[in-house]
Amino acid sequence: MSPLTRKILFVYLLAFLVLLAGLLVLGVASGPYRENLLKSEKEALKTQAQNISGALAEQAFKTGVDGRIKLEGDLAVNMLQRLVISTTARTIVFDQDRTVVFDSGVLVFLGPVGDRVKVSKFPPLEEANFIGNLKSDLKGFYKETISRFFGQRPTLYPNVEPIRNKAVLDVLSGKEFEEISAESIQFGLPIKRFEKIFGAVFITRDASLIDDAFNSLVIAILAILVVSFVVTIPILLIFFSYTILRPLRRLANAADMVRGAPGKIRTIPGFENRNDEIGALAADLNAMTDAFSQRLDAIENFAADVAHEIKNPLTSLISSVETAERIKNEEKQRRLMAIIKDDVQRLDRLISDIAEASKLDSELSRDEVKILDLEKFLAALVKAHHQNGSSRGCRIEFLTTFKGPFYFMGNETRMVRVFENLVDNAFSFSPNGGLVEVRVIRSMRKIIATIEDEGPGIPERVLEKIFDRFYSERPKDEEFGKHSGLGLSISRQIVGAHQGTIRAENKKDKTGASQGARFIISLPAV
Repeated sequence: MSPLTRKILFVYLLAFLVLLAGLLVLGVASGPYRENLLKSEKEALKTQAQNISGALAEQAFKTGVDGRIKLEGDLAVNMLQRLVISTTARTIVFDQDRTVVFDSGVLVFLGPVGDRVKVSKFPPLEEANFIGNLKSDLKGFYKETISRFFGQRPTLYPNVEPIRNKAVLDVLSGKEFEEISAESIQFGLPIKRFEKIFGAVFITRDASLIDDAFNSLVIAILAILVVSFVVTIPILLIFFSYTILRPLRRLANAADMVRGAPGKIRTIPGFENRNDEIGALAADLNAMTDAFSQRLDAIENFAADVAHEIKNPLTSLISSVETAERIKNEEKQRRLMAIIKDDVQRLDRLISDIAEASKLDSELSRDEVKILDLEKFLAALVKAHHQNGSSRGCRIEFLTTFKGPFYFMGNETRMVRVFENLVDNAFSFSPNGGLVEVRVIRSMRKIIATIEDEGPGIPERVLEKIFDRFYSERPKDEEFGKHSGLGLSISRQIVGAHQGTIRAENKKDKTGASQGARFIISLPAV
């Protein structure tokens, strides 16, 4: 059993025990409920006594020669045996001489002898099955252990004694009698006709029967709870095993496999149709695994590209050094030394850009961001170029026809690097005296900045490729090796870290001819 299974079962068992404790407390702390049951039973006995008294007063009497009304015993017995045959209460009838005429606790055989036998009812039959045995065991456990632990008195099933003489005298004198005790409920009424009393009827019920009824209800609920607990535990274990534990174990094993064989496993199959938290976890693990694999691929490709880019200047450098050793002409040696110097500078620039690109991801994740106003940001950038001058005497202007705000979350140093890079590219490709335009607009929840030049534009086939590492598409008159080909790649990396996008397109006139290049940066507004 896994630790998670034990925790789930513990919580389930705790809930079951809380419910069980509440039920037991309800059973042993049921004083007010029991009192209400007793009162209801008293009212029922009163109604039953009124019915019996009225029936006897109408049918079971005779008038003597002296004009006195007397209770006719045999007729009363015949009537009462039919009236009380289906009741569980004990009915006792007295005549005017306080003689017991009828007692439902005694069975009377009608005949010349008039024999009488004490009634003793059979105990109720227990169900001869698993439920019946369980109820019987719970009943004994409840009565002998739990009830006494909580201080409830045990059920005694006392014998109901005959009514006391004083009570009979009181009823024969015209009073009603009622008594509720821990052992019994008793109610008595006079039997009278035309305001003449000629008998008394008493109905008595064992009060412990009420306790038995209530305890039987509690025990039945206990049995249901126990059976439910026993039945649901295996179902719960199977359910959690197949729906939670096994999928989690599969995910854990898949994570171990990804760790053991980086880059070989890219997806975790089998969870595509799950729409719960396990499915969401599997999807996140798949995304993480795919991102991890892509990162490994990028590192491998980056290492290969770096080796290729460094190899070129190194080859040129080695060749120049070897040639310089053999040449005695000082002029040619100076030219070779200039080439060697250029190659060294190119290597230095290349290594610096590679170092920046390699650590950019980790630095971007740690950079502090704040709210920046892109309008003020670009206006300050253009103003700085006005003061410092620009390449080839090109002009630069900042234009906006939209009302702000143009706020976004970003790191100022990183975004300066992006726009400086794009503006420098625009100057490089613009003709002498050309115009570089910087614009900013707002579209819904996006802030869009554009940098446009008046150069020859970008070949359509490389509009996306120019953002690749070490790819360089430079002007023909520019000296070779001045750029490493990492500028636009780093710019896209920085913009992506700001949840934005960068792309390139060509400005065209009505005839479709290119009028320059346009770089578009889109950033989420705040």
